[in-house]
Amino acid sequence: MAVQRQSRTIKSAFRLFVVVGLLVFAHAAYSAAQHVHYDHHALCRSSSTMGRFSAVKVRMVRRNNFQVGNIPWNRGVRMERGHARTEDPAVASCSSRSPDLDPVDQQSESTHTAPFIDVKKRLDEDTYKMLYKPGDHVIIPRLRISKTKCYTYRRSYTKNQVRGNRIIDMQRLEELVSLFIAGHQKANGKKVCKAGCKFSGKLEKMIGLGCMEALECKSCGYKTTPEELFQRADSRRPGARGPLPVKTNFQVVTPGAKDRYGISAIKPLMASMNIKDPSRTTLQKKMNVASETYEKLNEEQMEKNRSILAEVKRLRIKAGLKESATVAVESDVGYNNPPKGRSRGQPGTQAECPMFEKDTDKNMIVALSTENQHCRGCDKLAEQGLPSGPGSHEGCTRTIDKHVKLGCSEKKMAKQNTKTALQSGLQVGISCNDNDGKILDGTNEALREAGLPPAEKQDCVQHNTRNHRNKVFNLCLDVFAGGKNTKKAREEASRRVGHYIVKRCNSALYTARRHHPDSDVDFFRELESLRPTIVNCIAGEHSKCTYEFGCPEYISESRRPAPDIPGGGNLALSEDDRYALQNLVDYRLAPETVKRQRKLWSANKSEAVHNRALKAVPKAVTWKRNYKGRVHAAALMRPYPFHF
Repeated sequence: MAVQRQSRTIKSAFRLFVVVGLLVFAHAAYSAAQHVHYDHHALCRSSSTMGRFSAVKVRMVRRNNFQVGNIPWNRGVRMERGHARTEDPAVASCSSRSPDLDPVDQQSESTHTAPFIDVKKRLDEDTYKMLYKPGDHVIIPRLRISKTKCYTYRRSYTKNQVRGNRIIDMQRLEELVSLFIAGHQKANGKKVCKAGCKFSGKLEKMIGLGCMEALECKSCGYKTTPEELFQRADSRRPGARGPLPVKTNFQVVTPGAKDRYGISAIKPLMASMNIKDPSRTTLQKKMNVASETYEKLNEEQMEKNRSILAEVKRLRIKAGLKESATVAVESDVGYNNPPKGRSRGQPGTQAECPMFEKDTDKNMIVALSTENQHCRGCDKLAEQGLPSGPGSHEGCTRTIDKHVKLGCSEKKMAKQNTKTALQSGLQVGISCNDNDGKILDGTNEALREAGLPPAEKQDCVQHNTRNHRNKVFNLCLDVFAGGKNTKKAREEASRRVGHYIVKRCNSALYTARRHHPDSDVDFFRELESLRPTIVNCIAGEHSKCTYEFGCPEYISESRRPAPDIPGGGNLALSEDDRYALQNLVDYRLAPETVKRQRKLWSANKSEAVHNRALKAVPKAVTWKRNYKGRVHAAALMRPYPFHF
């Protein structure tokens, strides 16, 4: 009995052990299945899209390896053609037939094979980022590791050889070749070495664009000492030490100071010619020196122009010729942007004001001043919370505070130019500028501080003509009202009449001055008699009209041009129309206006400097440090009558 009872206990324990083992095995299998991360339906859909694969290999990958932002580095599912070799029957059955497809679709899927992704070639990082989407269960492509080569393996020249192009001085090259021939013959003595020579790469030394080269014999190994194949500058800037700078380094940046391109255009130019270019730091330093040099040259040239003008006036007065003791000048201000901004754009931050003399036919520039609201040093001080502004540190380029409108600088620049002229003994008597009175106010303030009488104002004819055209825009005459005329047609016809008056007034000024070149009294009298005649001519009253002042009634039919106004004139003007047109005429031909235009001068010389300055300092680029030097370079481009 005891034996039977013991055997039953053993069998029960064995059964319990088997049951516990099966439970443990099932739990382990379930846990492993939870760590495997692939979707049967997604895999089947991918197989139906890319074509039916005969075999699918599935790699067991943990879930946390494919979180958003991870790089798989050759992990994922690999698919290739061949016999089915998979360890998971569920995946194999899913890849061979999709349960979501109908029998008809499964039949068409088995007959047609779509192209598939070749996963044997690894994809680069950009392609992988475009192909991979976060949340994908199966990652098909593999990532290729991009290998970067060091610059030492990509050198275009070999050891101890000189390749590429160089900018050299031909006379220095002749001296180097002569030195090699003489030294080579002396080193060999009676033995004749007929081998050729080459440049030594080990002994080459580059100083910006300048190069020091040495010649070496290919056979006997004779070498010359490195010689400079460039020319050095005649002098160095004040405070600089060491050898004289290379002249080529300055010459390469000289055109950039006169044009809109800077050092950013020099490097591609040198690279396209296979010339080893200097660094950006070196080019920027040379550009700064070139701008300072241009400023100094233009200052010296303007000083000589002032001395020449003073000497000419002194000699004319001494000879008893008709000459005034004062000088007549023209001046205008140019901005990099409009002072108040335009179309919500940035307002102007930089301005320049040249001054030209009008006493000679050469129209030489006698003064130039600039204003700048930019400074790198002041910007750095402001970032550190330190006080900044004009003159706050050494080498400050800011001349006017940023919070002040740049339009207020016109008076300051005109005053500075007048003081510069007074230092050379030139007293301004007549100032020609635009209709704005800020330049005249600055000139008179400088004269008043010197104890001299104020200057006379002369308006620029071109500015007056431009402002006269602007007055035409709001003109609307009653003579064109009524009928089928719309408001737009009425305004267009009125503007045609207004532009005709602008043309008649402008031609009347030049015609009257041609009739009386030396008599201002007769000039004023003729224009005063002509002032009411223009409106009467438009109304059809030609009793006082003349051929010389452009009346169409005195032009023959064969030579009569097309009428500029509707009906060719002879309009039935009302009282309001006559009053509006007479005000338009008086804007140019009133006595006070004619007095300010009797010289018929213009500020075209100053406008020409503005156009050249816009090439050197374009509106799209802000030159914080070299603005003044570039403007002086633009003024120096004008061909001067005297060369020193």
